[in-house]
Amino acid sequence: MTRDESLYNKLYKIKNELQERFYDYSSGRKPKICSEEALRALVRYKPKNLEDMSKISGLGKNFIENYGYYFLQEIIQSTHADLVDVSDDEKIILSKLENRLVNINKRNRLLYSSKVNKNYGIDIVKFLNNPNDLEKFLLSRDNKQFNIIATQNFDDDKFHYFLVLHHID
Repeated sequence: MTRDESLYNKLYKIKNELQERFYDYSSGRKPKICSEEALRALVRYKPKNLEDMSKISGLGKNFIENYGYYFLQEIIQSTHADLVDVSDDEKIILSKLENRLVNINKRNRLLYSSKVNKNYGIDIVKFLNNPNDLEKFLLSRDNKQFNIIATQNFDDDKFHYFLVLHHID
C-alpha cells in the first residue's frame, strides 16, 4: 500500500467517524462531510493549513469550519512522517549550495564558466563579432571533425548567420 493510499484510508476513516459523531438523530441522517473526489484531492494536494484547504474544489466554507481541522491534523501528521533527518554536515553543504544558487554574479561557478577548455568546446560568443576567427579556428584543427549545423530560426541577427559547432572524437 502506498503512502497516498494509506493517507486516503485514514481520511476516509475520519470522515466516517465524523459522520457518526455528528449524526442528526432528529432527522435520522448522517451529515455529508465531503465527496470521494474531495478526499482524493486532499490526498493529492496535502494542504498545509486551512487556507490551502479552501482552494480545493469541493471543500466549502462549512467543511473547513466544521471538519477541516480533523482532516488537516491527519494530513500534517502523515506528511511529517515522510521527512528525512539531515545531519549537521549536510545542512551546512545545503546552505552553501543555496547561497551559491542565489548568488547570480559572474563569480558563481555554478552559473558561469570563465574559461572554456579548448579540447572540449569553444566560446561561440567570441565568433559573433569576428567571423574570421571562426574560419581560423576551423582551419587550425588538424584531425578534428565537427558537425556544422546551420541556425536559421534565431531571432537575433547575429545568431542567424552563425554556425553551431559540435566536436566529434
